[in-house]
Amino acid sequence: MHDPKVWRKATPQSWITISMLRDAHRTLPSWDFERYHLNRFPAKGVNRAFSAVDWDAQAQPPVIDPKRPSVIGVDASFRRDTTAIVLDQVDEQGFHNVRSWIFASEDGEPINRQAVMATIVELCRENYVERVVCDPNYFVLEMMQLVSEFGIPVEEYPQNNSRMAKASDALYKLISEKRIHHGGEPRLREQVLNAGMQPTPYGWRLTKIEDEKKIDTAVALSMAAFIAETGHIEDSAGPQIAVF
Repeated sequence: MHDPKVWRKATPQSWITISMLRDAHRTLPSWDFERYHLNRFPAKGVNRAFSAVDWDAQAQPPVIDPKRPSVIGVDASFRRDTTAIVLDQVDEQGFHNVRSWIFASEDGEPINRQAVMATIVELCRENYVERVVCDPNYFVLEMMQLVSEFGIPVEEYPQNNSRMAKASDALYKLISEKRIHHGGEPRLREQVLNAGMQPTPYGWRLTKIEDEKKIDTAVALSMAAFIAETGHIEDSAGPQIAVF
């Protein structure tokens, strides 16, 4: 479904141009593109959200200017999944320069929350971090401590369908437009390519292509990228500031 030659064969109408099909491939969820432009029923199972070819084409080393505004996204877990931190800084050309940190359970023990907090504090001390967005699940006490003891600008980003559909779509567009510099970090690549698409009433959102696959870094990246790209959290209730 990623081959323009296939698009042309499946869509012979002369008034539908390759440029139009390319735009549709970039913006539509994969199952809609298959149904409306490839004339076939979508493949069974969870469709992979991102193309490995597109991702690998953006392996330029990220350049982080400590004086330029950055956003941090945090997706936390207790034991079963990983906990991920992603720092995203948009440069003057509109490219997102991203770095990631992943924390995993060791021997079935809970993830080291102190190490996660220390990394966030260090990043905020070394860089101009305007905002830190985090799903409060599994991390609310740490969020309170980051605000009260360290003055970190932490905001709640509950991972409901409305918010995550916006974040997922923002990341999809950035990858499709090749506007991310990620340095080819292998664990980040693995988790981004583990991400699939789950339909919701608000559009699609990231999900696991397989239950045991980890996608926490992809989720943290989508949250950070959405805030860095748009500058705000679109929600009827407004941004939830974690001031306790």
